[in-house]
Amino acid sequence: MNDSQRDEYFATPMETIQNGMGGDCDDHSILMASCMESIGARMRIVLIRGHAYPELYCGNKEEFETMKQAIILLFNNPPVKELYYHEMKGEYWINMDYTARNPGGRYLNDKVYALIEK
Repeated sequence: MNDSQRDEYFATPMETIQNGMGGDCDDHSILMASCMESIGARMRIVLIRGHAYPELYCGNKEEFETMKQAIILLFNNPPVKELYYHEMKGEYWINMDYTARNPGGRYLNDKVYALIEK
């Protein structure tokens, strides 16, 4: 569900739920980040031209490899051939965008212009 042509609106997680899970990419990102953070995950929202998506912090390289193996095991239909991630200063983050088939799925594009973290 797109925002009006005139205004950008960032719905709260509760508004997105009450709207029948309808909303645009930033509403989904806010809801996903909020839900994941409520169970202890570290999240951030990534802004690219015309789109926003959440990323999940996976830890250092060793922790990332463990997460990668879990995703390959749990999301095997179709099999995961490659995991897409961002690494910065030894911290690994995976894509949680609804446009991807699985956690760590392909990015729409990799031209990041902003990161929003708590």
